[in-house]
This record gives sequence, structure tokens and C-alpha cells, in this order.
Amino acid sequence: MYIYMQETTLSNLSGTWYGGTQVWSGSRTFNTTGWHSFTLSPSFRWDNNNLLISFQHGYTGWTSNYPYFRTVSTSFTSQNYGYSDSGLPTPSYTTTARALIRLTFSGSRSGGGDRYVYIMGDSTWSEPIYKNGTARLESGRANVSFDDVFVSKLNGNAPTVVVTPMGPSNQLYVAEVDATGFSVVENHGTSDVRFNWIAIAKHKGYENPQLPAEVIAYDYNEKISRGLHNDSDIRTDGEGLYFENGDLIVGVHPSLIPDPNFIALKEEFTENPGKRSFREWQSMFGSYGKEIGISEEEYNRQIASAQPEEAFFDEYGNQIPPEWVEEFKAEGVQMFSYEEAQERRKQAYIDNARAMKKAQDPEFQREKEEEHRREIEKHRKDDHRNNETGKTGNIAPDAKPEGEK
Repeated sequence: MYIYMQETTLSNLSGTWYGGTQVWSGSRTFNTTGWHSFTLSPSFRWDNNNLLISFQHGYTGWTSNYPYFRTVSTSFTSQNYGYSDSGLPTPSYTTTARALIRLTFSGSRSGGGDRYVYIMGDSTWSEPIYKNGTARLESGRANVSFDDVFVSKLNGNAPTVVVTPMGPSNQLYVAEVDATGFSVVENHGTSDVRFNWIAIAKHKGYENPQLPAEVIAYDYNEKISRGLHNDSDIRTDGEGLYFENGDLIVGVHPSLIPDPNFIALKEEFTENPGKRSFREWQSMFGSYGKEIGISEEEYNRQIASAQPEEAFFDEYGNQIPPEWVEEFKAEGVQMFSYEEAQERRKQAYIDNARAMKKAQDPEFQREKEEEHRREIEKHRKDDHRNNETGKTGNIAPDAKPEGEK
């Protein structure tokens, strides 16, 4: 796509390509509503004359999903256009309906800042309607009637009608036009030439569109840029926009900002739903005008699934695999709950600490030494007695047990 600009002294356009200085080129898909911005490169200096803007947009073939652009009706021939299914066309049609355009001027001025000039009405308010078709002269004259749908959209005034002959002829002109149709006459001719026609009128109820004050405000562009957000940008968020008392405000409307107390309540419910009953949660959420978001049945299932499976441990503190538990119960294997296992573990630590403490007591050490001395003395005496009797506590090799012959 290409955009061109030039100054001109023309007050009406004809069916020709004007071109000018190229100020933008690139690819652009018109698949969203609203304003589409183009940053000119290079910028264009506009002094005093009329400004003529031209653009070329080429498709590779015919399509039915072409975009629609808003226009505003003018009192002069303000736009020409052409189309082709096979290549770039030459503009051959003219109209008084001009595309909706907004220009941004940069440079110093009294008071500073950018100056915005809106040369057309608001795109959502200005809604001209069109009707076009093809007809044929008969002996240099033709009468064309508008259909009922088009007539119903008119405000009772006659539309603007433009005709273009499709073959050799003398000059054609619109002899009569009203809200129901028009008549075409060939100037001093009686040919049967075919011609294209287009009728343009203001939509009933949209005769005098007015631009809202916030749209022509100097900071409108800045607010739109801050408030809206490109969905393809995943790194930042738009700040939001809302109207209040006729003013366009950047930010999130206070009614949409969540209550921090309610946020805390939701976090509490998410982290520990079993802390309260369903009825209690329901009452607390209801005080903020909110719903829990799940049914009581779903809540009960969630609580049941959150209960941990009971664990069992052996006498050494090792956890018994869950799939063994039922078999161990049937066989009478001693098992301990987690609390019991922890209590046994704690008691073992205490007993061990007490034993170590007692072992370090001097009185306990003397008792142990005395007990050890007495044990040694006992063994010494037993050995001495055995040596005197020749007995060692075993049967001698030549001795026979009593009763043996």
C-alpha cells in the first residue's frame, strides 16, 4: 500500500490519478474498527493550498471481505476511485463522499503542543448512504427508480446522482432527480448507450453530525494511545478508558477495581476451603455481592479429596506402604499412627538424652566401676576354685557320666 500527498488549487476532482509525493508505504490489514494511524515518512509540509491525498492498495485477486470506510458528504467532487480484479486501476469514478480522515500537525504554535485539525465528521455519526446501478438510454432518454429500501433511508430530499456513459455518446446529464428516482437525457442525441450511475444521500437521522468535544481535544490521541492496547503486545497493558460527566478519562473505572478485602477472602477460600462450611463461605461472599463459583456438592467433593490418606509406621519409625496396611492389620502386625510414631520417636530422644546425662554423673560412674570390679573379682574367684578341684566345668576325657557302664 502507498500513500501520496500534494498541494493543489483544484476545487473538484476528475477521473484521473493524481499521485504526488510518496509519504508512506508498507503492508496494512484493515481488520479492526476505529482509526488507523499512519506515521508519514518523510513528513509532508502543507502551506496554504488545498491538500490532495492519494492512496493505492493492491490485492492479489477478487475478494468479498473488503473493508468498509466511513465517509462524509461534501458539496463538491471530493473523491475519485477505481477498482480492478487483475491489477492497479485508473480512477474513473468520482463522488462527493469523502473518506473520513484525521490529520495531526506538528510544530510550534501559540500555547505549544500539537494542533489537531479534523476535516470530516465523526466516523460513528456521519453515515451517508449509496445506491448504484446500470441502465440504458432509449432514444436518448432514461428514467430510473430507486428501490423501496433506499427510499426509506432518505430524509425526503433528493440525493446527488452521478452518471457515466459506457460507450460513445453525446454528453449525458441528469435532467430531474427526487427522492424516488431520476431522469437522464443525452444532450442533442438519441442513442441507446448504457450508463453507470451512483446516488449519494445523507442518511435520515444523521443530517448534522457533531464532533464530541473530547475528540477534538488536543490530548485525545495521547489518551487513546494510553487507554487502548495492542493485543499482540504481551509485555504491557493498556491503562483503560471511561467516560465520566462527559469527560474521557484514562484509567480503570473505580467500580471495576476489586475490593482488597474481597481479594483476601478469595485467596483464603482458595488456600483453605475447609476452614469454614459452605454456608459460611456463601454468606461471606454474598456480603460483597459475589458468588462462590461452585455448588455445595462440588465444595464437598473438593473438601473430601483434600483429606490426606491415613499413614501407618512400624516400631522403628518407618512408614508402611499403604498397600501393605490391610494385610498387616489382618496378620496383627503392630503398627503406629503418625502421632504415635512421633511420640515414640520423641520418647526415644528423651531416653537417650537421659542416659547420656546419667553416664556423665560421677556417682553413676563410681557405681559402674564398683559393679565392674565386683564382676572381675567374682570371675577371679571362680577361676581359682576350678583350678584347685581340677574342674573346668567340662567333662574330663576319661570320665564317664553317671549310670554309664
